[in-house]
Amino acid sequence: MSPHAYALLSGVPRGFGGAEVQQALIGRALAARGFDVRFVSYAPGEAREERRDGIRVFTVPGPGHGRPGLAGKRANLDLWRALARADADVYYQRCAGTITGVVGVYARLHGKPFIFSVANDRDLDGHFVKKARPYQAALYRLGVRLAAEIVIQSDAQARLLRERWGREGVLIPSACPIPEGPLPSASARRGALWVGNMLPKKRPELLADLASAVPDVPFTMIAPEVGDPAFVRRVLDRVASCPNIRHVSRVPYGEMPATYRHAAVLVSTSRAEGFPNVFLEAWASRLPVVSLEIDPDELLCEKELGVHAKTMEEMVSAVQRLVANPSERDAIGERAQTYVRERHAPEAVGERYGSLIRELMRERGDRPS
Repeated sequence: MSPHAYALLSGVPRGFGGAEVQQALIGRALAARGFDVRFVSYAPGEAREERRDGIRVFTVPGPGHGRPGLAGKRANLDLWRALARADADVYYQRCAGTITGVVGVYARLHGKPFIFSVANDRDLDGHFVKKARPYQAALYRLGVRLAAEIVIQSDAQARLLRERWGREGVLIPSACPIPEGPLPSASARRGALWVGNMLPKKRPELLADLASAVPDVPFTMIAPEVGDPAFVRRVLDRVASCPNIRHVSRVPYGEMPATYRHAAVLVSTSRAEGFPNVFLEAWASRLPVVSLEIDPDELLCEKELGVHAKTMEEMVSAVQRLVANPSERDAIGERAQTYVRERHAPEAVGERYGSLIRELMRERGDRPS
């Protein structure tokens, strides 16, 4: 179940985020291993079945697809029907939401295992439950309780799951392919890159503070202009005041490797993540990461894959140093790409998921399709 994955699976360059990228990578890896992979996703038009990259996609005409005023309960009913059409052996869903409960209840009523995958630390630390409406929080809690297994991305998420939910998780790393072909040398790369949705938790407005402090460094900001219109307008006004920031609203996902290959460093101002896809994609392209707050399992520090800055002043200093020092960037980049290749290769991640699914099926005495 991935309500917003249709855009990614069909090649539309918008309408999805990191959770959908991961689900598509996992789905394709499982399909390559002979699994019959089926997605349920919102899409324009009537409900139908399509085949994309060897994956069967069961579409649902969800909110915003030509059905104005569609209530959330009606959308959940349509999703329920699509789950029945998919008729899977094991159901999988990623990211906190009411859909977690819908999928969990459907799977339990039909005697099928349900795997819930954590997408963000906020799925577990109480933030989602606190901000959601009561019925949304209740459905999410129910889905987590009904999950046969819960997949987490980091040791930090394992601790949150144990301490706040009383559950043990299965740690399966996020997937990330290594770009094909040779990459430019560190000395040939220029400037800093910021990639993310224009959401308050990403703190895109802080990029203007960083860029103003290092006016000689060119910045590229890739951020779709979606979200709260007032917040987006404030961010765009701040960015426009910095002549060394170039804002790009959208880059098709398939073209992102070309974007990473020309940057010298990736910067992150986010205050809440799971295991950021942009970190993995940057590391796969031999880019150091300078992060103002997020450092999953302290990898930036312990594996020396970049800089975990504690303040804006530290971030400014790190960007200045790395941009001016190709040899340091080259050493970090080599370590970073090796780390991704050894731990996050889609083939290895797909095999981990395949083993989990096969184990769940063996417990039921079934043979997975």
